[in-house]
Amino acid sequence: MKLGTGSTLSSMAMALAVSVAVPQAAIAQEASPASDEQGTAPGVNPKDNITKAEAIFQYNNLDADLETFTLALKYDLAFNSKWGGNVELPFTTLSGPGFSETDVGDLNLRVRNVNTNGPVSILSAVEVVVPTAGSDLTGSGKWQVNPVVGAVYAFNQQTFAFVGYKHYFSIAGDEARDDINRSEVRALFARLFANATWTLGDVKYSHSYEGQEFDTLDLEVEYGSMISKSVALSGRVGTSFLDSSRDFGMSLNVRKIF
Repeated sequence: MKLGTGSTLSSMAMALAVSVAVPQAAIAQEASPASDEQGTAPGVNPKDNITKAEAIFQYNNLDADLETFTLALKYDLAFNSKWGGNVELPFTTLSGPGFSETDVGDLNLRVRNVNTNGPVSILSAVEVVVPTAGSDLTGSGKWQVNPVVGAVYAFNQQTFAFVGYKHYFSIAGDEARDDINRSEVRALFARLFANATWTLGDVKYSHSYEGQEFDTLDLEVEYGSMISKSVALSGRVGTSFLDSSRDFGMSLNVRKIF
């Protein structure tokens, strides 16, 4: 089912960003350092098990004059202090010379556990990918079960590092599509400031074992700010290397914390 054009997603994302950003000056005093007692921005650290909703608009410039525009809607629910889950659904436009197609992507369902002991937090999760995409261009066509494990080390209340591993497995789906068997190693380093802003570096290496084997390396940096006690706005820019088809990417994230 086609949903429109890339301009539709762009307009939706920009309207959402403006609606959140315009009141920033009026509520700047409300966004007191730390948004909370810890002096940090909740939801930035992977160990933060909180209830929140996010709208993520992403643009990627690819080889062969291709572009993707994605609007992902995500909702996280904290079951208790250690357990949580989330659901994420993307809407993607792929455009190139002479064509443009927009459709829903694959649905992602996740359950995770966090255990903290002093400065170290151990994270484990399982992601189930449901092939809901209406087009081969916006989804994998495969059911997936993807385990995740990682650890966060807090140097202090404002600085942390994360290292994690995720493996992508396809278990069923369209037999005409390639099976998925891919490993991914990811590292984050972040600094959160007393004025409720943060900077973050994100490095991700991926290797595929199915079909034509390939390796990708993604590098991204992020800057964000709590623009009220419960709303955050952040932006990212990045690029990719090795066998990746991505030349450049950027994203805008609006997060509402409940």
